[in-house]
Parts: sequence; structure tokens; C-alpha cells
Amino acid sequence: MVKHLLPALALAMFLAPCQAVQSQLATQVEELAVGWRIVKRCGSWQAQGRDGYYRIVVGDVYDGAGSELYVQWVTQATQEQSAVVVKTVSIAELNDDHNQYDVESVDCLGRGRSTWVRVRATQEHDEGRRWRDITIRLRDGGGYSLDQVVRRSGR
Repeated sequence: MVKHLLPALALAMFLAPCQAVQSQLATQVEELAVGWRIVKRCGSWQAQGRDGYYRIVVGDVYDGAGSELYVQWVTQATQEQSAVVVKTVSIAELNDDHNQYDVESVDCLGRGRSTWVRVRATQEHDEGRRWRDITIRLRDGGGYSLDQVVRRSGR
């Protein structure tokens, strides 16, 4: 009987729920404003003896009628210092309240040391349903350049 009990006891210990350690960022995530729809790490940068990664942030404005897109330059954390946002840039071409865009998706593309952000959005003044495919090239020193292509929606 003991011979059959030991495998069952071992299986029960394996299947018993374990008490997980509380997540380190749980409080910060719970306090995150609901208007921030997308927060995404995207590529890397180097400038003036520092390096880090880009963070793309998209938030809803006007109760979801549109959105705004920001790029942040964030330093890498080290043992001596936490990660720090060194620069935040509003993408002015998209964050215009007289020409409102609604961002649907954001994808990051890296080629060598270059980082591009591909944005799919609609624009409030378009006749009919059109998609705007917007490509933003990020620059290490804190700038960007933007290209836009308009397509008719298949939806």
C-alpha cells in the first residue's frame, strides 16, 4: 500500500498550488491610467556616451475619438542607476487636435543600428474608410522623420 501511496503523494505535491512572490511592478501597473493604450519597447539608441531603448506610447484622447503617439528615449538600467527617460517627443504630425488620427497598431522594425516604427491609423477628415500607413524613422539623438501612405480599407 505504501508503494502506491508514495507516487500519489509526489503527484499531489507537484499539482498543489504554489504561493507566488508578489510581482514587483503590480502597483504601478494597477495605477496606470486607462487612456494609455499601447506601451511598447522598440529598438535601441546610442548618443552622447549613453545608450538605451526607445519606448513607444499611444494614448486615447477625447474619450477614444482619437489618439496621440509619443516616443521616449530611455537609458538602460545599470547596477548603479535605474532606467531613466531622457527625452520624450510628441509626434506632431499625428498629435494635431485639428487633424486627429486614431492609431490602431504599432510595430517596430530594426535594421542594423536603425529603428523604424510602423503605425497603422485612420484620420478623421478622410472621406470613406482609409488606412494611413505611417513609417517613423527614429534618430539616436532624439529626432525622427516621418513618411505616410494612404490606402483604401478592405473592411
